Amino acid sequence: MTKARLPLLLFLCLLTWQALAQDTPANLALPVVTEATVPALYDDDPGTVRALVEEREKLLKELTETLQYQLPVNTPETPLTDAENQHVNAIKSALDNLNNLHFRHLRLLSELEQKASSPPVEPKIEPPVELNDIEQVNAYLTELDQAIAQAEAEQADIQKRLDNLKTQLGTLISEYTQARNKDSKSPDAIEKLAQIYNYQTEYAILKLKQKRLQNLLQQLNDKKTEYQTKLPLLIKDLKVSQEELQQLKDKLAEQEKALQELKAANEKKNRSINKQILKAEQAMDNIELKLAQTKDPAAIRTLNLDKTLQLTRLKKAQYEKYLLAQKEFASQLQLTNTQFTLDWLQAYLQKSLLPNRLKEVLKDWSERTKSLVKKIEANKQLVQSLEQDQLELAASLQNTADIEVNDRATRRLLSSLRKEIKATEPVLGKLSEALQNNATLGKRILSKINRIANVLKSQLDVLQRARQWLEVHFKSQWESIKNVLYYPIWSFGGTAFTLAVLFKIIFYITLGIWFLRFLRARLVHILTRKFNVSEGAAYSIATLVYYAGGLIVLLTSLTWAGFNLNQLVIVLGALGVGIGFGLQTIANNFMSGMILLIDRTLTVGDVIKLQDGTRGKVKKLAMRYTVVRTNAGEDLIVPNSELISNRVTSLTYDDYYLRLQVPFGVSYDSDPKLVKKIGLEVARNVRHTVIDPLHQPNVVFIGFGENSLDFELRVWIMFPAALRPTATRSDYYYALHEALTEAGIEIPYPQRDLHFRSVDDQVVNKLTHVTRDKPPIADERTLQAPAANAEKPDTSQSGESSTQLDTPKHSEDKPAKAKEAGQDAAPDSRSEPGQKGH
Repeated sequence: MTKARLPLLLFLCLLTWQALAQDTPANLALPVVTEATVPALYDDDPGTVRALVEEREKLLKELTETLQYQLPVNTPETPLTDAENQHVNAIKSALDNLNNLHFRHLRLLSELEQKASSPPVEPKIEPPVELNDIEQVNAYLTELDQAIAQAEAEQADIQKRLDNLKTQLGTLISEYTQARNKDSKSPDAIEKLAQIYNYQTEYAILKLKQKRLQNLLQQLNDKKTEYQTKLPLLIKDLKVSQEELQQLKDKLAEQEKALQELKAANEKKNRSINKQILKAEQAMDNIELKLAQTKDPAAIRTLNLDKTLQLTRLKKAQYEKYLLAQKEFASQLQLTNTQFTLDWLQAYLQKSLLPNRLKEVLKDWSERTKSLVKKIEANKQLVQSLEQDQLELAASLQNTADIEVNDRATRRLLSSLRKEIKATEPVLGKLSEALQNNATLGKRILSKINRIANVLKSQLDVLQRARQWLEVHFKSQWESIKNVLYYPIWSFGGTAFTLAVLFKIIFYITLGIWFLRFLRARLVHILTRKFNVSEGAAYSIATLVYYAGGLIVLLTSLTWAGFNLNQLVIVLGALGVGIGFGLQTIANNFMSGMILLIDRTLTVGDVIKLQDGTRGKVKKLAMRYTVVRTNAGEDLIVPNSELISNRVTSLTYDDYYLRLQVPFGVSYDSDPKLVKKIGLEVARNVRHTVIDPLHQPNVVFIGFGENSLDFELRVWIMFPAALRPTATRSDYYYALHEALTEAGIEIPYPQRDLHFRSVDDQVVNKLTHVTRDKPPIADERTLQAPAANAEKPDTSQSGESSTQLDTPKHSEDKPAKAKEAGQDAAPDSRSEPGQKGH
């Protein structure tokens, strides 16, 4: 009896010792999470934040130990099942989230030590106030504007990220609560908790940054208000001597002279560049003729290389022209800055003529700033196109490296192309730099002009001299004004044309156009609401009425102004011939618009696709142009002649149905009939799908692909889903991925085989020694590639040892490699008592 109990007692002692050795955290309980954010993590008191971080670090350590204890042991003799592999993957995912949480805690503690940024250094201004002091204040205000814009952009970005985090936290808390109630020690529950803590810590980090940005913005705005108030006072106390004015005049004269010399030099360089452009264009024309005549593939490839070479030379010459223009623009900006400084100083110092002189200066510079703004905006657009050109150059250079040629002439051509591309890159870089510098300088000058102009306008309001001048001189000048208004400029058919007649015509036409616009809007409303006419038809009718009414308004206005229309017909007939030749493009667009409005091939609301592939909705159909709004929110102004002469695809001409094709692939182990069944079920569940007797979804077996069985889901959709095909196709892909994953059907990725040839015997012996002495490490690679599935290598060839790896699953399975090399596998380390799981 005693002998029978002895093995049982030994077994119980062994189990007790193993449990104590592994130190199992059995009493761990996951916390309850109800709030998305934790204000204590971004509290103003750093001690509170550190205490909470320490508390979470302690919990993090316990959770890590719990997950590591749950990891099973994997050996070549006892591979893990699919369920065990999924469990291991879940544990590793949770461990990764816990590890990320530790690093986020370190970031949070580091963020607590960060100090708030300070505003730019203030200029030192001491009386008497000089012109240089005004320039320093202007420069300082410009720096403040830039800093405020940057801080506001960062603040908006942070607020957007905070909102996204808060939304994600709400979803995560709901999922975590469900997982915790189901199994409080499951890897899924621990992973959800780690994700919640990660997002809460990231939210706290962003909150701390947002607080510092708010403090910085407050300081910047206070400084801006202070110096905006100080600038008029400084200008009022400004002391400028005649010597300083003369220095400004001399500087202006030097800059004008330098600009003229630069223009003369650029003109010579432009002539040389134009010759290069003409030569490259002629060469490209000759290449096009040769390409049309030859059918030899080698010759075609050589000609295409030569065409690319000439195109690169043409672009390089254009970049050089742009660079010369930017150098000239930079000189003009410096001249503009000096000219404005001299103008406002002279106007301000002439106290007796202050209102009149300042009004002239402000009006002049108001027009100049508009022109300057247009040039700066044009430079911005050019910078965007240059960025695309830089990418294309880099791609062209990469493509030339992949070309293999044998004949000498082609190699020489290819070498010339590479040299030309490399020579174009620095020119493009200099041009981009010049554009950015000019944009920055232009913005500074614009800010200075607007700031000084506002101060000068306030001076005009204080003096009130303009209003007094009008009150004094208006009565005496009225007779002179009448003489000017009614003075006959020219006569035609007994009718005298005066400024008063011109004003009458303008008034009548303006009043008539306003009435016609109101009538067009009301007519569209009445036709669509009262008579159930379609929007496109109503808009076409209203537009025709609008232009017919415009012609009547014009003729009526001329009649009311005193013109004899019988005599005017002769002149209009003669002018019509000249207008027909000089404005034939406009006339073409106008007649094309008439055709579109009458035959209603296109109407407002139609979804069309232009010849270049642009897709959009017809927003407006005018007599000269058509407005097409794309999915990106861009409004394309398309001349009507292009819609008449070119091919235009209408997606809503006869009906609103459109067939959408969604290609996808599955593994070769899949059942095509099951795939078709799943695809049809997905098509029925997606809300965009239209199903009726004439429009049925279908799944087509396309063929056997390199890595997958290729299928295509074909469904019918309607407007407005047809207007955004990419987003609609994305919905089907989401549904397909979810349905295929639930059905256990694999969506494959490209497979590659790696072969190791002529493996040295010493390497094989060393690998065998390692696998015998050390137990296999149950990392992600060995868990994903069980040794039982490994195939033995073919060693039938003498003198070679071949090992085949199916990447990425079996790329580094060391125990499997030792076994494939013909060596004995390591013994099962789990058979030893007390062995701890990895």
